[in-house]
Amino acid sequence: MNDTDLCFTPATDLADAIRARELSAVEITTAVLNRIKRLEPKLASIYDPYFWFHERHWKLSESPITGLFSGTPFRVLLLRAMGMKVGQKVFDCSRSITERTLTELGDYANLNEGSVLQAHSLEEGVFKSDYIRLGSGCSVGPGAFVHYGVTMGDHVVLDADSFLMKGEVLESHTGWRGNPAKLARSHAGAAADQSAADAPCALAEGYRIAAE
Repeated sequence: MNDTDLCFTPATDLADAIRARELSAVEITTAVLNRIKRLEPKLASIYDPYFWFHERHWKLSESPITGLFSGTPFRVLLLRAMGMKVGQKVFDCSRSITERTLTELGDYANLNEGSVLQAHSLEEGVFKSDYIRLGSGCSVGPGAFVHYGVTMGDHVVLDADSFLMKGEVLESHTGWRGNPAKLARSHAGAAADQSAADAPCALAEGYRIAAE
């Protein structure tokens, strides 16, 4: 019996096989784990069986348990356990991250309450999915929505209730706002990083602390 057959065999039949020593619990567990894999970016028709697989995945894999730990360090631990790439000291109070294995959060990322990261879309009968990557120190405002194919550089701020359209690539140290989100400002950190690169021994103006 191959892995696929094992995964779709009724639990009562598996229990009988274990009692008869025809199977072991280790074999069954291994078969299930072998079928688990990370999602990959896809372009498919709604008539493609993959679309229905993905549809079930994102609608049924959302657990109310993760909502119990919103805004706590335990939320990040759960996301990592579900295959998501999460950096250090991440704050997550988001409403939904639909495709966790297609989403990556850098160190110190901040997902505010009610924000959504959705790595898929259905457009005129065509299903599309792609990665969402947030760099270090990024902040997604309350109620903001990030669509698939987005890459945010370091220290990017998406303002509250903004809609970041598919495929956007945001430069580091910038702020975005609106629906659809547009560049609203550039932070001093961008110039400071350049100054630090040009003169490593000098303290960049953007990071200067007035001690006088």
